[in-house]
Amino acid sequence: MKASVKCSNCGAEISNLNFSWGKKQWLWMIPFLAFCLLPMWRLYRPKGDYRQDLHVAVLEKRIVDSRLEILGTIQNAGKTKWENIELDAEFYGADGKFVDEASARVSSSVEPGATEHFKMEIKNPSEQIRSDSARMELKIADAYSSPF
Repeated sequence: MKASVKCSNCGAEISNLNFSWGKKQWLWMIPFLAFCLLPMWRLYRPKGDYRQDLHVAVLEKRIVDSRLEILGTIQNAGKTKWENIELDAEFYGADGKFVDEASARVSSSVEPGATEHFKMEIKNPSEQIRSDSARMELKIADAYSSPF
């Protein structure tokens, strides 16, 4: 048995069927692209580079009880608001060899053009870190920018 399609008006058999859209029917995609994909692109596009925007400065390194406290500032020179900034401190001995490292998160956000103070605590630091001859390098390891 062969299936056939007949016209509902005249009853003639239809031999060629085309189920594709014409050129005008694809025009509905323009509002979809404008209103759906454009906001998604804005949401996921890169906002900036925290390594270029954020600058860290150490104001004071002090020992309180059995903790080493590092006080400093983070300055945002970029155009992006940065949050959840992770700081890494690397310590080197008097001979220049790597001794230890520590990390901390700054919970407050840093607005564009603003400066934020931070305090990093290291519990029970070794004698090599506590000495005045120890050199410390403080850098920003990670930062988050909200897409909204």
